[in-house]
Amino acid sequence: MSDKNMAEPTRAEQEAWLQEACAAIGVDYSLLDVSLVLELTKQVAHRFVRPMAPVSAYALGIAVGLSAAAEGPVDQRALVERVVETLPPQKD
Repeated sequence: MSDKNMAEPTRAEQEAWLQEACAAIGVDYSLLDVSLVLELTKQVAHRFVRPMAPVSAYALGIAVGLSAAAEGPVDQRALVERVVETLPPQKD
């Protein structure tokens, strides 16, 4: 958070906000795999460049939506794995 006087929201507060945000844009919160999206953005930020982390999450959302519209249920983990495969090798 940008305001240093504000405490970071708790996990419960984060989840409540995310549920509200999903409702605001017509997304079923139960379809959201938060851990998977966070893992994707972590990989992109650490193995490539931080500014592309949210963009990769957005691209994943588009891919999930397009696949669901065309085929039905989507293997989100497989999509994430495909994105991660495009990243530079992990540095030790």
